[in-house]
Amino acid sequence: MGALLAFVSMALLVVLALGHVFMVFAVDPYSIRSMITGRYSERLSPETRNARPLYHLCRAGERKAP
Repeated sequence: MGALLAFVSMALLVVLALGHVFMVFAVDPYSIRSMITGRYSERLSPETRNARPLYHLCRAGERKAP
């Protein structure tokens, strides 16, 4: 029983970590590099690039002007 609990606990931690990496990647893919190397380029930030994740999924009539 203890081994099963340990396996389930580790599986949940791995899923949580992968979910977090996916969410970070979805918002700012360039930040993954900064997490690994410690260097972040401001010119690649979402604000500078005017990046809007999932903006293209809205219907044309629902889009708000930037």
